[in-house]
Amino acid sequence: MNTSLLLRALALLLAGSLPTATAASLRWAPAGGSQQWSDGGNWRDSLNMTGQFPNGAMFDALIPGSNTLVLSTAITIGNLSFSTGPTGTTTLNGGGQTLTVVGSTFADNLVGPQFTQGTFILGTLDIYGGVTVSTGALASAAETNLGVSIADTGTLTLSNGGQFTSTGTFSVIGDSGVTAGTGGGTFVNSGDFTKVSGTLISTVGTTFRDMGAGTISNTAIGTLAFSGSAELTDSLLAVSGGGNIHLSGSSILTDIEVSLTTGGDLVFTAGSHLLSGVLTSTGDGTGEVRMTGSAMSTHVPSEAATLDFAATAPFAFEGSRLSAVDNVGTFLWRGGALDGVANDAVPGRFIVTVATAGAPRVLDFDGLTNRGTITHAGASVQLGSGSLTNTATGTYDVTGSSGGFPRPAAARAPS
Repeated sequence: MNTSLLLRALALLLAGSLPTATAASLRWAPAGGSQQWSDGGNWRDSLNMTGQFPNGAMFDALIPGSNTLVLSTAITIGNLSFSTGPTGTTTLNGGGQTLTVVGSTFADNLVGPQFTQGTFILGTLDIYGGVTVSTGALASAAETNLGVSIADTGTLTLSNGGQFTSTGTFSVIGDSGVTAGTGGGTFVNSGDFTKVSGTLISTVGTTFRDMGAGTISNTAIGTLAFSGSAELTDSLLAVSGGGNIHLSGSSILTDIEVSLTTGGDLVFTAGSHLLSGVLTSTGDGTGEVRMTGSAMSTHVPSEAATLDFAATAPFAFEGSRLSAVDNVGTFLWRGGALDGVANDAVPGRFIVTVATAGAPRVLDFDGLTNRGTITHAGASVQLGSGSLTNTATGTYDVTGSSGGFPRPAAARAPS
């Protein structure tokens, strides 16, 4: 052994002059038929050498082209990047295992990648183009950006029961959206889900659940539209950029708070909506919570529903039917049928007003019970099959040219 060389190497090591281990970037480049992530022959380092696969937070993985990768063991890496071009797609088959990316994941493609058959836990996720979760579960704990600019949007597709869980910040950039593929899927939110830019519509077409006091907001001038089913509990719905949030699928809303500023509205445009708990609002007087068109609402069976909307962000009903709720806030009845609605609001808060959508106001079945004060101004109410009950504590104030209580045409005797 050359003693002098050994002593020199030892001196360099002690002086910190020898190179130390740093994060390694490995590129997927399969040489044979194996699709296994844990096959070292499928990966190449910066020197184009093979023999190791990325497993450990010090490793970054780059997956170019159109490929299928299969996990046979749990894997943890630092960062993950996909780049498949305009037509290709990469399928990452978890094989029932878990892939954890502690850093960032970047999807730079128009079609893929597709996450399937496993659990995928990501730190941050940037989607330029498309990402699909199919028969698997993908979770982003810190930050997800759906799209990179107003022009460069992204699409998250959930299919075959796939689930995306966001516990951090999920930003919808431009008019990007979340779509349901074959078999559909579920988006689970307990963080901040926000449309941050775009002038058109960003659609969430999958089942959307917020069960952990999360926030759903729109700070853009476009519309954030939920066309799939939505289940929201202890959630905040906020509009502050002059745009809107639309609910057109079926929904279950429990103990919801609404914040409307700068002309923003929350609009139930269609669908059947079950309410429970107390629904409240705050605002600056420029927006409203509005139920229109074919939208109808009732309470969750065996659970009471109370509407307590502020005068600065009132509830305006002009939809199909509203059933079995108690109003204690500001309620503008512009149209549609009331069935089993009770009013306990103080003067000036329950107002029968002119219908902006031209829908007739009808009392059906259990009708309307008034224990507070109702102001009936500039509109008519058809008694239909229901009744108006004004209790001993109730005041029904008919003002101006109200139009009274005409019987509906169908109930009139033939002449």
